[in-house]
Amino acid sequence: MEYTSSSNVAGKATSNILTKTFKYMFLGILITAIFAGGLGALWQFLVFSPQSTVNPRDAYNVSYGIMIGGGIAAIITSVVSSVYFLKQSKHLLVVYILYTIFMGITLSGLVAWVDWKILLAAVGITALAFGLMTIIGVFSKGNLSMLAVMGISIFSGAAILSLVLLIVSLTTPGGIPVLYWIIDFAIFVAIMLFTICDINAVKQMADAHIDDKNVAIMCALRLYTDVIYIFVRIVYYISIATRR
Repeated sequence: MEYTSSSNVAGKATSNILTKTFKYMFLGILITAIFAGGLGALWQFLVFSPQSTVNPRDAYNVSYGIMIGGGIAAIITSVVSSVYFLKQSKHLLVVYILYTIFMGITLSGLVAWVDWKILLAAVGITALAFGLMTIIGVFSKGNLSMLAVMGISIFSGAAILSLVLLIVSLTTPGGIPVLYWIIDFAIFVAIMLFTICDINAVKQMADAHIDDKNVAIMCALRLYTDVIYIFVRIVYYISIATRR
């Protein structure tokens, strides 16, 4: 009877930390989608609609200025979130929400200037990829430190190739396009490996019966950032492919 009670408590803790993490992550994605969609529609109206009373070029420049400002603000709030987490602040959730809002502002350009079919395809592929990564991360036995090592190795290799590409571009006009694609894809693969490891880390904390709100928020922030990066890269790859 005592063993059964302990098992129920452990299962509840595991469920709670996983549920909270994914709940905060999807909340962030929803907030970002709302702001990106709303502002993207506004940019389209101001630039392309004949009913707009604003100069299209001015509207275009202002939209880019706001998106850049959103990106800078997102970086700042990301740093602030780490500080708040270390201080165990009760306001970490507010900072996280602000971070997702600023990311939505930054990504509004995708909604404004990228074809909606490409965006929908990217959403579907990202959801499928994240689902597969979640299955691997949650149901893998033990930790996935080997994947983390692989990710770090790939990322480091990409950094070295980037330096080579920089040197080559200084001596050869146009550089080496193939090398650019290798670097870009290597970083993409590394981020996907990191995402699996992040999900697995949440699972390990759940198994350790960690059930802290701020921990769940920080885990959600990492997963949210991973998903956003993967989505943006997939949009980029589809856009390149459809132009050929």
